[in-house]
Amino acid sequence: MEQILWVRDPDNPVLPVMRGTWRHSRVANCSLVLRGDTATLYYRAGIGVWWQGVVGHEAVGFATCPLSEFDGKTWRDYPFNPIFTHGAPGDFDGVGPIDPIVIEHEGTSYLFYEGVANPPEDDVPAYGIWPRAPHWVKRPGLATSRDGINFYRTQTTPLIDHSRTLALTAVMVRDGQWQALGLRELEGGVPYDQRRYAYYHYSSPDARRWRLTRDEPVLSPEPDSRSLSGGRWLYEDGWYYLVYGGTSMRDYPDHFGLARSRDLVNWEKHPEPVFRRGEAGQWDDGGIWVGDVAHVGETYYLWYEGRGAGRSRSEEYAPGGYSQIGLATLGADRFAQIKRGFQ
Repeated sequence: MEQILWVRDPDNPVLPVMRGTWRHSRVANCSLVLRGDTATLYYRAGIGVWWQGVVGHEAVGFATCPLSEFDGKTWRDYPFNPIFTHGAPGDFDGVGPIDPIVIEHEGTSYLFYEGVANPPEDDVPAYGIWPRAPHWVKRPGLATSRDGINFYRTQTTPLIDHSRTLALTAVMVRDGQWQALGLRELEGGVPYDQRRYAYYHYSSPDARRWRLTRDEPVLSPEPDSRSLSGGRWLYEDGWYYLVYGGTSMRDYPDHFGLARSRDLVNWEKHPEPVFRRGEAGQWDDGGIWVGDVAHVGETYYLWYEGRGAGRSRSEEYAPGGYSQIGLATLGADRFAQIKRGFQ
């Protein structure tokens, strides 16, 4: 069977870092919303790098494009970015929000995000520089807005107060019930560098009170997923398609897979990757995360966070690398071929 991969845009990265702005150090994961005649791309960016001795923070902003001019890569930044920033130093999102996903429902915009906490003050090296990236504590958060711009936290504590649940992703409203896939550790009490992750199914009556519907994962991307990138879904022809990243290498996904489901619980995986990190020397030759996919016109668009490897392609967050947002595309005929590849 022919392997079909999304094709990188020659103008990548389409949302690059911008020195001296809130996008100074990295530009990362994004979420597309089609609202009227406008496409809105919410995305995360940050400044500061903890392990280089600069206290870092994350934030969420957005960019827009008229649908009449849509090409997936030409965006106009909102002039007052960022629109949603970090919590208080001791809050679960004291470093800031990452992996944003925005869902519109009954006149309200719901911003689900992964809140990153500051490390304990006693753990900060006396000289202020970490020998490698700290072990972040991450928990799911939620903010809402009536205009898609001014977002307010629904609470200053995690949306799900469970130590193994990192984030809610692929969120949707189905038959009047909120549903989501949650990124969750497979086992508790495991050392950071040995943790494994999978997708679990959650439901909620109101987007605020979530429950785990079953104890077993509904999708395990790899037998030994020591890293799991938050996925995004596309609904088409009665199927939910999920782009996911998983790898046995510590937090450095090198490819995206594609899975599909009719009920969000029973998933089947495509046998081949649908996208890979860049070749050595390219801007995204380190890791790739959070593929957001959309079907607009005759094209399937895939936005993703890509990170340069820096000094090593096999070292987690090696010095010299940083994240930016890239775009890859696929024609409708080629995506139809991928669909036929499910067994």
